[in-house]
Amino acid sequence: MRGLWKVFSSGLVVVLPILITAYIVAWAGASIEDISKRAMLGLFPDLAYVPGLGILASIFTVFVIGLLAKAYLFRLFLTYGDRLLERIPLVSSLYSGSKDIMQFLSQDDTNTPKRAVSVQMAGDIRLIGFVTNNDAAGLFGEVFTDKVSVYLPMSYQLGGFTIYVDRDQLVELDIDAETAMRLTLTGGMKK
Repeated sequence: MRGLWKVFSSGLVVVLPILITAYIVAWAGASIEDISKRAMLGLFPDLAYVPGLGILASIFTVFVIGLLAKAYLFRLFLTYGDRLLERIPLVSSLYSGSKDIMQFLSQDDTNTPKRAVSVQMAGDIRLIGFVTNNDAAGLFGEVFTDKVSVYLPMSYQLGGFTIYVDRDQLVELDIDAETAMRLTLTGGMKK
């Protein structure tokens, strides 16, 4: 009986992540399609709607907003919107958190931490972190001269810590930030 359970649980380990991922992708796609379909038919009631057009329209809209985000007047509008959303108590937490995650994952943003490092702690303990600011003295003054701010995420996305350490405590890792983040967030179980 134990042998059967072991085989069954091995199958679950393979099948469940695939099913959960497929479900989430299908749910997200259907939600985007539904919202876009309603918006398009509201704007263009005589439109001959074809399934999938909503997702294409959403991709196009995000692309156009990305182009507009480089324009000065549109950036002013976005800054005003940011300030407004960051004043609303619960919305502020959700908005700033999701914005920070998207900036971290963005390939173009120069403010995002791209350097994965190993931080030496007490003894021979090392933690994976991400350099978020190369000049902590610019934030706190001379007390932090030669200090670097490093974000140390916790496993399974439970949070993290920002520490300020001397540059000589850091060892540059030969992996990209995305791989290092994946290693950290899964507790080192997946490369």
